[in-house]
Amino acid sequence: MRVAELAISKPRIVSSQPLLHSLLPAPRPQSSHRAPPPPLPASLPSVLTVQQRAQRSQAFAQDRLRKSAVLDSFMVKTQGKCGRCFVTSGALLSHEAFSECPDDGIVIMRDWISSYKSLFNKFEKHVYCWNCGAPQDRHGNNESPDCHRKYLFKKGTFCPWVDFIYIASWSLWNHPVLHPAFLRDFDLQPDTNFDMFSKQVVLEDALGGKYYNSLELYLWYTQVWSKRGRRG
Repeated sequence: MRVAELAISKPRIVSSQPLLHSLLPAPRPQSSHRAPPPPLPASLPSVLTVQQRAQRSQAFAQDRLRKSAVLDSFMVKTQGKCGRCFVTSGALLSHEAFSECPDDGIVIMRDWISSYKSLFNKFEKHVYCWNCGAPQDRHGNNESPDCHRKYLFKKGTFCPWVDFIYIASWSLWNHPVLHPAFLRDFDLQPDTNFDMFSKQVVLEDALGGKYYNSLELYLWYTQVWSKRGRRG
């Protein structure tokens, strides 16, 4: 998923005339009794206590951990697979995305690397893996998927899930059936264009227990994939 003010001239103050002053009513004497205060509403708006806020924050943190567990299970399945075919046909195929995909009648350009992945430069360093988009551990939150945490990154090695989530979410945007489906489920307008979409996918609601929207979109698709009976 920015009014000009009218300049209003002040009325000119005209000095009072004796005759006009004599016609004005005399000021009323001030009463020593003040008017009673307005009655209180029948119910006051609820205010969260410190404990309640802490409980909500903990619940949202647990939501993110549950999503990380789902992400972990799919990262194990999809390591070395094609993110495009995972979306377009639901198949887990071991080949380079876009260049070796079988003809499934869906045309998706591969210029996503420059026009799409660059959108995610806004995140703070080490919050998400730049290579695959998965969350990383920070401040002891344990949000990194287990498989990503356990992988030994050595000099000269690359993340084994590089670009998979980006390719999958880009393919979802270009998919003729899944595109309108996720717009509806994410409460986006049917005429949402790519400029609008690109502003939405990078938004994150951490306090609401959500990751950035592109990752939330990928997690949405894992549910769709599972409901179709895919097992990988």
